Amino acid sequence: MEKENKSKIQEQQEYLFQNYEASEVTDSYRILSTPSAFAKENLWYVQEVGTLKSLKPHTSQRESLDSFLFMIVLSGKGTFTYDEKKSYLKTNDIIFINCQKKYSHRSSSTDPWELIWVHFNGPLIYNYYKLFQKKRGSVIFHSESSLALKEILLQLIESVASENPDSELLSSHLLNTLVTKSLTISEQSMRDDVKSSSKKIFQIKKYIDEHFKEKLTLDNLSHDFYVSKYHMSREFKTTFGTTINNYIINRRTTLAKELLRFTDKSIEEIGQECGINDNSYFNKLFQKVEKLSPSEYRKKWRGIK
Repeated sequence: MEKENKSKIQEQQEYLFQNYEASEVTDSYRILSTPSAFAKENLWYVQEVGTLKSLKPHTSQRESLDSFLFMIVLSGKGTFTYDEKKSYLKTNDIIFINCQKKYSHRSSSTDPWELIWVHFNGPLIYNYYKLFQKKRGSVIFHSESSLALKEILLQLIESVASENPDSELLSSHLLNTLVTKSLTISEQSMRDDVKSSSKKIFQIKKYIDEHFKEKLTLDNLSHDFYVSKYHMSREFKTTFGTTINNYIINRRTTLAKELLRFTDKSIEEIGQECGINDNSYFNKLFQKVEKLSPSEYRKKWRGIK
């Protein structure tokens, strides 16, 4: 009997996602936040925000939480059960629920999903939630152009992580924008936002192409183009298949190879012209990319023995 009870307990533990070690089932990033007394009374505030990529099927089940959940399926598939109604979710499905009611979600075994989400609360949110239900006709809606809402969540992650004195005010504004946009945005305007965001990523690439010889940082690019650093990095990699830092390194390496082959400038001069003033670092970086030192590359391509 004791073994039988132990077996049932183990089954229950394996069923609930929160009882797993995170590394066993997910690659996740989350930030927990404890609001100030002022935020609790006056603002919309974050309780928990993050991203999750399933590594194997798992079920998450909760109820009676004094919280609201806004979640977007970034990729993959799964099931979502809320108020005893089961739905099948796919990429670009969006959820807004009151977590007082029992809910659960399970990632697909054949196509595990990636999620971005926020648990939040604050004055009047319940009224917005009821309006959302009435206007959308469900706690779930689908949009092929969910990038506008995803970008707000990425900005929210960055705001909470920054822990600056204005973080709670900025987070409250972003949460209000997130819910308001999900209530008012049309499919066409979401497409327009996607086009605008894509256009900005190409503008950033063009700027890098023109200024890669100068000192460039993610913080400066983020500031100059009025875009979240986290979002900019993700969208650049999605669009061009490489990180911003690696793209800058490749541009500098390509220029260095041209100068090594077709000029007689010294290695140090070439490094400086490519935007790297530390000769030792330039040699190390070039070697890492080309598997040859700059001088070895020059000799090889000039046919010098």
